[in-house]
Amino acid sequence: MNASDEFAAIVIVAALDLCCTVCVALYVVNQLLDIWSEAMKWTEAYHRNYWNAQDVPPGGIHMTIATITLEDVNGDAKPQSMKPVLYLHGEERGIVVNKTNGEILRQSFGDNVEDCIGGEVKISQGRVMFQGRLVPSITLIPVSKSPQPQEPQPVRHGYTERLPHGASDPVRFDQQR
Repeated sequence: MNASDEFAAIVIVAALDLCCTVCVALYVVNQLLDIWSEAMKWTEAYHRNYWNAQDVPPGGIHMTIATITLEDVNGDAKPQSMKPVLYLHGEERGIVVNKTNGEILRQSFGDNVEDCIGGEVKISQGRVMFQGRLVPSITLIPVSKSPQPQEPQPVRHGYTERLPHGASDPVRFDQQR
């Protein structure tokens, strides 16, 4: 075999190797396109850490509150990016709690955020004003009180009565002892 025959053989082997590589690459790309076109939706193309209104099924869904944390929802470490985020049992993503939903939770479960844990809420679609526009939002509707016991506070004439340490009956503000 002379030098030109060896060169021709090397070129043919390299061309076949390149063809095989291209064929395998085209096959893999075709398989990925088939999977992507069948399974993926644009709404699922990007991972999100938080729910938005489109994630709520029509008619809403009842869920139990697992925890509430304070998180940097924009990832920019600015104080105004720190928001309460509600997590539900069985869900990876959280719900960023806006002021309206925060007030609803406070009125239903109390001022202590920990009292919301274990409470049941209905999550539904709503609308709120944001930057001068009415936009879709998530609305939280408390369904049940938190299972944690609440200590009752006796009230008379709009004033809370105080129980002195060790006392069994309240001392009224207008009463002398």
